Amino acid sequence: MLNASNPTWPRQLRMLELSMALVAAWLLLGLTDGRAAEPVPRLEDNPFAAHNAYPWRFYGKDRFDKALASGLKHLEVDVTYDPARQAAVATHDAKPTGQEPELGKLLEPLWTKWGAAPDDGYTLIIDFKSSSPELVAALRKILEPQRALLSTLTKGSGTEFRPRKITVCLTGDGAAHRLFKEQTEAGSDYLAFSDDTGCPGSWRADASHYVPDKPAGFVRFVTLEKSNFMDAAGATGNDHVSLSRLQTVSTKARDGGYRLRIYTINPARRSDQPAAAANDARPDAKLIGEALSPGWDTHFWDLCLAARVQMIATDAYDVAAAHWKAYVEAAGRDR
Repeated sequence: MLNASNPTWPRQLRMLELSMALVAAWLLLGLTDGRAAEPVPRLEDNPFAAHNAYPWRFYGKDRFDKALASGLKHLEVDVTYDPARQAAVATHDAKPTGQEPELGKLLEPLWTKWGAAPDDGYTLIIDFKSSSPELVAALRKILEPQRALLSTLTKGSGTEFRPRKITVCLTGDGAAHRLFKEQTEAGSDYLAFSDDTGCPGSWRADASHYVPDKPAGFVRFVTLEKSNFMDAAGATGNDHVSLSRLQTVSTKARDGGYRLRIYTINPARRSDQPAAAANDARPDAKLIGEALSPGWDTHFWDLCLAARVQMIATDAYDVAAAHWKAYVEAAGRDR
């Protein structure tokens, strides 16, 4: 019960505001997406994205395997070029050490698993940590055999985007994006798409400026750091996350054919509840007055879900998967 004399009153207000926003989002989704006859949101619409899903330094050797096993449908791998092996390799560093896994080998189980999945809407995010013609050519060589699985767009005027099971998003070094575009000949298909929008990447008072006004083409992703969604420049903490800014950017992106990705949002341990293990999120948790993932503060996540953000990058793969399941089940009960 809401009680103004209760010391948790501000949090109760935030939970009520969030609950109302979630319900409004579910109703809007049913009215505007042409899917009113089916329950929404759906498990297969999971927006969480596995951030930096590859082995590297303090990352475990099984990090990619864990990301793939989590069920998250969007997965990021950082890449550079190793001239000694003449191969694209997965690493957070611009210069290879010779110990990194080759990208082509790393991705083999992804093509198999995602290719056999009954649903679509998967995203492979390639983050360029360097730029060279050799790196871009190596990536194109890896993607070409998977053409039947990949979303495409024929280079040239008057062509339409053809969504397929997997869409490849290019992020990172903008020079590599331009090389990818140059190496795709006119009349042939883009097998990957850029997030190099040319729009601001730091906090702006008018959040609509983060999304291009022109329709999506080769550039069809918008990638923004989470600080851009605070209610003021320099503000930090979940109490400052702005739902209205999230909704402004998400809506404009979706209307223009873009997909919004926000990085990197990880849940914090709740100080007012006992810590829960990563896989302890209860799928039957009530929406109002009780967190969907006990032991975790998921306020930023939940505002992103209310705003229908298309991709939410996180390192907490299993927590995110369980949270989405709980969210979908709660939405189904409250519709």
